[in-house]
Amino acid sequence: MCRDYLYASHCSAEPAGKLALDAIGMHAYLDCNMCLGEGTGAVIGMKLFDFALAAYQEAAGFSEIQLANYEELS
Repeated sequence: MCRDYLYASHCSAEPAGKLALDAIGMHAYLDCNMCLGEGTGAVIGMKLFDFALAAYQEAAGFSEIQLANYEELS
């Protein structure tokens, strides 16, 4: 099924945007009230994924910055 390879970058402000997403059972990552066409939301969505991946790959861990592991307070 091709749905397994889709991501809903944004929901268009046009009424059919939400209807289309509902029909395929997806929720958009962004809702910016845009009516600029699907390409604009996709570009913003991909950049958002780039930022998330960079943060995941490049952020220092607790041991790297010599910070003690989290301990739950009682």
